[in-house]
Amino acid sequence: MELDFEPIYCVEQIQVPLGLPDLLKKFSKEVLRRQPASLEEFAAHYFQQLLKKTQDNRSTQPPSVHQLQGVWIELKGKDKLKQGEVYEVCSLNGIALSIIERVFQTGGFSGEMVDPKEVVILLITTSVKTFSGILEAMFKVFGHNGGSTIGVPLFFKLLFFVAKRARDISPDTVNALTKDLGDRQEVTYNDIKASPHLQKYFEQK
Repeated sequence: MELDFEPIYCVEQIQVPLGLPDLLKKFSKEVLRRQPASLEEFAAHYFQQLLKKTQDNRSTQPPSVHQLQGVWIELKGKDKLKQGEVYEVCSLNGIALSIIERVFQTGGFSGEMVDPKEVVILLITTSVKTFSGILEAMFKVFGHNGGSTIGVPLFFKLLFFVAKRARDISPDTVNALTKDLGDRQEVTYNDIKASPHLQKYFEQK
């Protein structure tokens, strides 16, 4: 790759890549800590080692429920955040950079602002592949009372994020479930599991 040394003349030319501020912050800390004689040689070595570590992380296990709960505790109550902020919270909770990057690529988010709930749902899908498994994980991560209960408005918001990427979840199923639960304040995992509208998903192996 050839380096481009042409100057940037206007703000419109600047697009800060996701993760760049955090990357430069960590690099700067290492420079200040080690005080290298040759900054260029140190930078080459640092980023070569970082690339190797990132490549090794490709085989890292998907995030655990405990990690996702930690992410949600920090992001709860925030409807919109900058992608970089969500990225940093996920990283600080021990989720592999390769997993976070994959989720943001999969999300295809338009604009810098994202709903952190959607990011957490996408993180759940990196380790759980069935719809019934995703529902169960949803209650463990987002639920209160020991993970057994979710407020109905939040439940349908999360279900929307799942349904828009799961082709086998029909709008009719979501609409029928909305009618059944529309007058309730909270819903439990057992309520969802017992719903006739979702029975087929729990019967799938």
